Amino acid sequence: MMSQVWEKTFELIADLLKIGCVIVLITGTLMYSATYIAGYATLREAEQSGRFDQSVFADYLSKLSIDQETIQVLKVKPKWQQSVAGIGDALELKYQQIYTVEIFEKELSFELIYNFKGINQGYYGDGY
Repeated sequence: MMSQVWEKTFELIADLLKIGCVIVLITGTLMYSATYIAGYATLREAEQSGRFDQSVFADYLSKLSIDQETIQVLKVKPKWQQSVAGIGDALELKYQQIYTVEIFEKELSFELIYNFKGINQGYYGDGY
């Protein structure tokens, strides 16, 4: 009788841990997707305008409810607000997101790195 109670208790604990893992996985996937969308949309606008606009990136992050303090920009080519030389020039945006999850009073940090590359398609340069 008592062993059946312990077996049911351990099964319940195992099921709760499985549910917790699924919740963490879903939350992580949603955070990754939202942050990816912000970078992708910023790159698409840069491909049309020929430059990366920091305010556009910040607007997308805020629209998607992403804490900007968790984002660290690693590389922007060309630099923010600087136009490329002409059609076909490379554009690159690379940043990382660090977010922390607390499980059983222990903090786990996750670092996700996003790298977007594109080609200028809309800005012809200063001479046109």
